[in-house]
Amino acid sequence: MPCPRCGGEHPAGTCVSIGDLRTGLARPGRPEAVLDLAPGTLVGGRYRIDAFIGQGGMGVVYRAHDSRPSRSVALKFLAVRDRADESAFARFEKEAELIASLNHLNIIQVIEIGESDGNKYIAMELADGGTLRDLVKKRGKLPVEEASALMKQVGQALSHAHRKGVVHRDLKPANVLLTKEGVPKLCDFGLAKGLTDSEMSRTGYGMGTLGFMSPEQRRDAKGVDHRTDIYSWGATFYQLATGKDPLAWDPEIIPASVAPLIRKCMKEMEERYFSMEEALGAMEQAPSGGHAAVVVEEGTCPQCRKANRLDVRFCEGCGAGLFEKCPKCGAEGRAPIRFCGKCGCDAAKERKYRDHWAQAQKLAEACQFSRAIKEVDAALALCPEETEARQLGDEVRRKMSALDTLRLRLEECWKAKEYEGAEGAARKILEIDPNDDKAKKVVIEAPVLRRKKDAAKALAEARDSLARRDLDAALEAADRACKLDPANANAQAVQADLTERKAKLDETVADAEEHLKARRYEDAVAIADRVLAEWPNSAAEKVKREAQAALDQLRKHLAQGQKALEAGRHEEAATHFEAAVALRPDREVQKKAGTARAIVKRKFVRAAAVAAVVAIAAVVVLATWAAIDNRVKLSRGERVMAEGKFAEAQESFLAVGWVLADRERARGLVSACDRAREAERFERAGQWAEEMRAWEDVLAAAPATRPFRDACARKVEQAYAEAMKRAHDHFDGKRWALALTACDEALRVKPGDAGAEEKKRKIRQAEVDWRYQEAMTRAEKHLAAKEWVQAAEACDEALRVKPGDAGAEEKKRKIRQAEVEW
Repeated sequence: MPCPRCGGEHPAGTCVSIGDLRTGLARPGRPEAVLDLAPGTLVGGRYRIDAFIGQGGMGVVYRAHDSRPSRSVALKFLAVRDRADESAFARFEKEAELIASLNHLNIIQVIEIGESDGNKYIAMELADGGTLRDLVKKRGKLPVEEASALMKQVGQALSHAHRKGVVHRDLKPANVLLTKEGVPKLCDFGLAKGLTDSEMSRTGYGMGTLGFMSPEQRRDAKGVDHRTDIYSWGATFYQLATGKDPLAWDPEIIPASVAPLIRKCMKEMEERYFSMEEALGAMEQAPSGGHAAVVVEEGTCPQCRKANRLDVRFCEGCGAGLFEKCPKCGAEGRAPIRFCGKCGCDAAKERKYRDHWAQAQKLAEACQFSRAIKEVDAALALCPEETEARQLGDEVRRKMSALDTLRLRLEECWKAKEYEGAEGAARKILEIDPNDDKAKKVVIEAPVLRRKKDAAKALAEARDSLARRDLDAALEAADRACKLDPANANAQAVQADLTERKAKLDETVADAEEHLKARRYEDAVAIADRVLAEWPNSAAEKVKREAQAALDQLRKHLAQGQKALEAGRHEEAATHFEAAVALRPDREVQKKAGTARAIVKRKFVRAAAVAAVVAIAAVVVLATWAAIDNRVKLSRGERVMAEGKFAEAQESFLAVGWVLADRERARGLVSACDRAREAERFERAGQWAEEMRAWEDVLAAAPATRPFRDACARKVEQAYAEAMKRAHDHFDGKRWALALTACDEALRVKPGDAGAEEKKRKIRQAEVDWRYQEAMTRAEKHLAAKEWVQAAEACDEALRVKPGDAGAEEKKRKIRQAEVEW
């Protein structure tokens, strides 16, 4: 049948050139069995496929790059055809567990056992120097010394495995890899088993490779023990020493120095060496071969082989030194020193150990931890009792473990955008390995990205605050976002929009405060309510609170004054009405206060009249005198009244008595004096209309007061003209609230004035049109900038100004449609 590897025809399903079993017991690889992974494919989150290496009976092997730490590794996958086979899957897992349980310099080390996209894999140490089979194919038979050195290390690996209870069962040159330095590495434990394990086999599945498989393994693969590996070790040694396949066995061509060793290894099970240690011991005792020392007579130069006299220190043939020092104790002896005569150490081994130890220290200091571990392992393989190398290895492994953990955390934090955690991990990585480029990059980029993340968070807070109608909090968050990320155009736009809204809010609140200062409490409350409906947390709350308190106090005094007036407590009523006037001068309230005071005075007059009745006799006697006296007092009162001394005039009029006609006239003049004093109070309060009405009343009773009435008329006209001018100026400046206030002032001067009423109506209509146009302009601006939310809000504001406006509704519909299309 044809061999699928070399293409040649071979009987009984065997290929002598490669020594693989090709009978029905082993299934040749099929194209569909190969797992096709393209270069660059990421496996397990850390291994990136570099190239396909090869395929065996049970697995596919790729070369890959490990990112934690940075190194090349071999990835072995279960063949595609065997994934559904539970026993094949179990064998694959068993191989990984067995290799992982073995820790030896000459056994391929397992890095990780994992699964990616349903593919079970083993990540292993990469030995990229070929195999012993490749070495024999390239060079033919090897020198006995070289073959012995290689097989000694393979034997030590087998001895370690046997001590751990593991039998390989498939040892052959193809399953011994070489590093670039030539160190052999035992691999492919796919057929291995523990000495206490049950056999994971099935009918028709081959167990071993002809030529390297012991006779008992060919008969019954289930019943073999560790001695089958000793047979395979001898067969492998045979191929290295002769260059021939063990199937073509010829004992005559085996080098004499190793012939007894190889022949005994390949005997029947009971006649072989019992253990690998026994075989290695026999190898050391061989009379010649790779490990038999070359006999050098004392005085012979190790360089040129010239025999020298014993009393010379340098070779008489080449000048080389004939003495050297023990690397451990420093004692001097003739070269070459194999074992020190003073301390008994193996000098060659000690030198190699020191070389590996020094190199490991340098690599550790340079943060090349993987290479440092290899040098430490090589040193410990030579001198396992040396604690300094073991301590260095432990320290380097701790650092590697810490780096793996930190790099994993860095990766996780970076993916999760937890830049603070990523920066912390990167800084810790740089403390261990200052040359880590990724950590350096993270230390530079993380603060920038953290600020951008914080800016985005602040911008989200600004939008949330705006949704809660908390303008101050929204503006503060937007300002913070701009400081964190000055180049963020979105943050700049939000900040500008909020600043504009804040300016308009402050202007409206200032308008409410002006109304409060002018004691127009209802207007102040109305404006504050309008502001609070849109911005509940603004300064309008304080204005409303103060205005409402003053308004409540005013209403309280008015109610209590009215109640006292109705109950006949005129003095108390006057007190409450005057308190109300102090809160807000009002013509009606002032009239009620004047009425209460007049009633109090009339009571006094009535009391005086009663006293006059009691003294009627005296009055009659003095009637003539009283009449004359009354005329004098009336005349004097009118004169004083014309001079504006109303209190003094009132006293004169109140002194008039006796004559009924005089008293009636005096009573009218007393009332006129009261009205004149009210007119003066109205003047001080700036209530020109009330003052004008008061002077009209006074003029009817006392014509001499016409100059006061004419002066008041001029002031009324002037105040009206000024108020209307202010209304016009504020209207031109689009200061609607102030324009309305000016119209109200004009109406207070001239109540019911048609011109002022018409002006007030025009102002209100202009304000509505302006606010509507402003909102629609803002909507158009935001629409152009694709700021859909702000554009929709502007349309809503336009609809609040003009409910049901068709233009605003249409604009809002277009904005939503534009957002959907975008």
